[in-house]
Amino acid sequence: MLGINEVIVNLVMNISLTEKQKKRILKAKGINYFVLEYLKEKFGNLTIKLNNDDEVSLFSLMENEKLMTTCFQTSETIAAFLNDDDKVERGYISRGISSHSNYNHSWVTFKFDNKEYVLDACLNVLCTKEDYYKLFKPNIYATVSAKDIKDELIRQFSMPHEIDESKFDENGISYDIGMWDNGCTCLVTRKKDEIDIEGSENREDPLYGNWSSYIADVKDNDIKKLVFHHYKNPCSY
Repeated sequence: MLGINEVIVNLVMNISLTEKQKKRILKAKGINYFVLEYLKEKFGNLTIKLNNDDEVSLFSLMENEKLMTTCFQTSETIAAFLNDDDKVERGYISRGISSHSNYNHSWVTFKFDNKEYVLDACLNVLCTKEDYYKLFKPNIYATVSAKDIKDELIRQFSMPHEIDESKFDENGISYDIGMWDNGCTCLVTRKKDEIDIEGSENREDPLYGNWSSYIADVKDNDIKKLVFHHYKNPCSY
């Protein structure tokens, strides 16, 4: 196993690094404590439910690396709690060598104390934008402001939504079977007050690839609280 000094030497010499080695560099450099506390406060009213798991915090899922393959939906969701001029970036990154050298991905960039940072929830990475770009070498094809994402979410939350009462039991829960293209299936439960989002296949739109469900508390044209319910292919865990 390479030590951290050898890993950094490889980086300077532009030698390919694995994803694990890149994360070791970031862990060794550390992150400003106040940046983490800032984000924890920002996301205090966000919980995430994957399939039928319990609702938990963003950072709990990050620590357990449960958000892989949800990058577009997760980035858009967390952007709803960031400042209007923060961004969701989409592009191809170099996660590591071989099959991950050109990985289609999404993450958020935000400012704290006049410095830019990246939160990549799916790769469990929080670092300066400068370090992220050096390590993952993104080739960006779309950038969307947090404001545009918030506005589109609020627009869809505010639309009339028909509810088929016959599908829900006395506790307001419905049960169905989800099936994915690769044949994986799982039980899908949902609450009556969940709202399905109509995503887009245009990668420059605010909600690209997002057909998730939300329970939203919106007041004065502002998102106060969200439960993000994403139906993740169980074979991707």
